[in-house]
Amino acid sequence: MFLALSHNMKVNLLILTILISTKALAGGEYISYAGVVDIATLRELKVNEWRSEINPFSTDGCSDFMDGPVTEKGYEWLHCCEQHDVSYWSGLGGESAHDQADLELKQCVVDAGYPTYANLIYSAVIAARPFNTYTNVSFRWGYGWPFELDHSPLVQAQIDSVKKMSPSVVDGLLKYRTAKGYPPPTPEQLDATNQVLQKALETPAAPEVFE
Repeated sequence: MFLALSHNMKVNLLILTILISTKALAGGEYISYAGVVDIATLRELKVNEWRSEINPFSTDGCSDFMDGPVTEKGYEWLHCCEQHDVSYWSGLGGESAHDQADLELKQCVVDAGYPTYANLIYSAVIAARPFNTYTNVSFRWGYGWPFELDHSPLVQAQIDSVKKMSPSVVDGLLKYRTAKGYPPPTPEQLDATNQVLQKALETPAAPEVFE
């Protein structure tokens, strides 16, 4: 593992006098570090993030919005929200993947035959971006991780964790649908969801560089 400090940090951050509030990886509570924080402490916190395991996939469907009208094909745009949740759960790909996931959600609802609702859903998702990127809400980008990911790139160990936990995606879909009394996803919907996950897993790993 290579942990390098940028020139700026070597010169200016040998000892930091700052106030940092960071989420503890073990308990999920906030711990404040006041006063002098050395580089080794910050490095250890970052390495702990790199070595953490992603939680099993879970979904709340279309969150506080309806899951779609019921037809003979089931809930017409629920699968769109589920695929969107897969992208948000892993957090792979950073800001560009976040943008793409939101656009794909909109297009999926359009393709289901509901362009008006697609625009409404997309507008709501975009309005929520400050919250689902930089706060610890349950629907945040990278919500599967036990820390706030923001748009930080994932290192190889984290990508491997997503791969290891990928079977939980189907389990999570079925758990939500069963609890709601919904029909299971169709084979086509499952295939589309799997494609979303596989595309995310193709994201190149970030170097383990602390800067």
